[in-house]
Amino acid sequence: LMKSKKQLLEMRASVRLGLNKSKGLSDFLAFCSGITLETGMTWKMPANAMIEDIYLDNAKSIVVLKSAQTGGTTAMMLRILYAFYTKRLKLGAVIFFPTESACSDFSRTRLAPVIRNNKILSRMFDRDSTNSILLKMGNNLPLFLRGLVSPMQARSFSADILGLDESDLAPDLFLEMANKRLLASDIRETFMVSTPGLPGQGISKAYSNSSQGRVIQV
Repeated sequence: LMKSKKQLLEMRASVRLGLNKSKGLSDFLAFCSGITLETGMTWKMPANAMIEDIYLDNAKSIVVLKSAQTGGTTAMMLRILYAFYTKRLKLGAVIFFPTESACSDFSRTRLAPVIRNNKILSRMFDRDSTNSILLKMGNNLPLFLRGLVSPMQARSFSADILGLDESDLAPDLFLEMANKRLLASDIRETFMVSTPGLPGQGISKAYSNSSQGRVIQV
């Protein structure tokens, strides 16, 4: 469940003071702190408190309603990479993008450099022939990268974690199919991040169906 504003403020303060009791959360933040991003800079907890809350929330389903360039996609990527690192996945993960070109751009310019720049990840993800732009194999499990451009792209495999980037640019029917990728999993975690389009659709609809605990405003 989403946390109250008071709980988030207390958690934020405890993390900064090193007092947080949640081992899962503290381990995730420690993992992030050791990651060199595609920019060559080491990850640091964002100064923007509302972006910070994304990293402090351990809900199984997270909806990030955002403006452009707020760091939501980075947070999604690190959560998924951490899930591979902890070896708690059984089926793997998938990140959907609205187009094939957006998928390819993310794989080439963001994900691949992060894997390459960090030994903890480069040892985990294979470099064999199956480790292509659209498929990364981590600890012998797939990380699929797909564009939501056809029903086949959204229904040909199963996963434990579903990432949806800029989902408002994809048809609702394809989004419904994408969510069904989790039906075979007992983990079923989702991370949806997008700038909003029409009210009552896409990310706006998902946010209205959530606890509406936070909105990122930049």
